[in-house]
Amino acid sequence: MNLRDYGYVWEGQGFDPGVPPSVLGVGDGCRLMKMSKAVFLFHPNDSWSLSRLTHLNDVVCDISKWKVRFLDPVPGRYSNAIDCYVDGSLDKVLEEAKNVAQLKKEFPNITGVIHDDLLGLCERYGMTAEEYFPVYQVVKDAGLKLWLVYYAHELEIIEGKRKDFNQFADVVHFWVWKSEDLYNLDMYMERLRKSFPDKPVNLGVYLRDYHYRRSVPVDRILFEMSKIKEYIRKDIIQGFSILGTITMDTNIEGVKSIIEFLDQQGEL
Repeated sequence: MNLRDYGYVWEGQGFDPGVPPSVLGVGDGCRLMKMSKAVFLFHPNDSWSLSRLTHLNDVVCDISKWKVRFLDPVPGRYSNAIDCYVDGSLDKVLEEAKNVAQLKKEFPNITGVIHDDLLGLCERYGMTAEEYFPVYQVVKDAGLKLWLVYYAHELEIIEGKRKDFNQFADVVHFWVWKSEDLYNLDMYMERLRKSFPDKPVNLGVYLRDYHYRRSVPVDRILFEMSKIKEYIRKDIIQGFSILGTITMDTNIEGVKSIIEFLDQQGEL
């Protein structure tokens, strides 16, 4: 298998601070990266949206649930403002899991669901592992995998007070929030693997450093891509994801660097 075969692109258009609307539509990120797997979010999970991704082999749908809302106009400043937010109560997450389970009957390339910002949203909405079990059950009954998003700065929580959520992760989707912390990846992966010794890990690649609201430098992107290649060869991780189509316009050099890196890789 080629390194591309292990990769996903986060598809969809949100409204992040400092990020203008992209010229790319849903599915275009995968086309640009020459990859066939996507994590889909920021839009409704419905037939119209998912019809944009039927050319892909593997689609993982957001149940967090990311949505947009319209803000009241402010005369003299703006007439049409949109906010991207997470509607992440337990009832909404369960409802969305059931929705995706039904959509899988129409779109067999749906293989899983993803709960973004899991621990932060559980804290915000007061969700316990016991209360979360029905979400997991719906996902499993539909033959889907549950992807749970975790961050490097949450490792202590994962190892401690929230470790009871670890049981639900069919795939651990791991991110390093600040790009300068990518150089600690070996240490992070060692700790993560102790908490999830038998779970597949998918390592996230940011194009944008959301902490500083600027692009991730190319040298840091290439450092992480080299680590991904090493980790897959050593079976430390089982895949990677690029976030994503929404930020490609603001870091074209970063996008080109990933494409060139992937183009240079032979069979693993």
